[in-house]
Amino acid sequence: MHTNCHSRICSRRPAIRQGITLVELTIAVAVFSVLLATSAKMIFVASSQLRANERRNVALQTVQAVSEQIGNIPWDQLTSGSASQITIPESVTSYLPGAKLIVSLEDETDPAAKRVRVEITWNGHGDQRAGPVRLTSWVFPENVPTE
Repeated sequence: MHTNCHSRICSRRPAIRQGITLVELTIAVAVFSVLLATSAKMIFVASSQLRANERRNVALQTVQAVSEQIGNIPWDQLTSGSASQITIPESVTSYLPGAKLIVSLEDETDPAAKRVRVEITWNGHGDQRAGPVRLTSWVFPENVPTE
């Protein structure tokens, strides 16, 4: 029998590793799973924030449009009743779930004006009320020059 021994000290060649062990593979899969789960959560949060920002932008545009509609009502016909007849467009109610529009009108005396407050709320994530988005504007009577 042939051995590699020199002066009673035997030397062995280290075994050359080929491939990966099951422990290394398990650790790699666990790290990858954690990274994948974290990435998915971040993508979900980012998309939720994007959707919320888009809805807020639609609500702001709707409040501006309603305020402009009210401002186009002739001065002598502009009352709380006529202002409250304006509703949210159907396309907006489908985009803003549970949208609710509140319009209030107050008469001002010095100078003569009508203060218009428009507010919209809607259901956000988890059916919690989102918003509100508010806009206050004033409508003044047209000055008709007298001759």
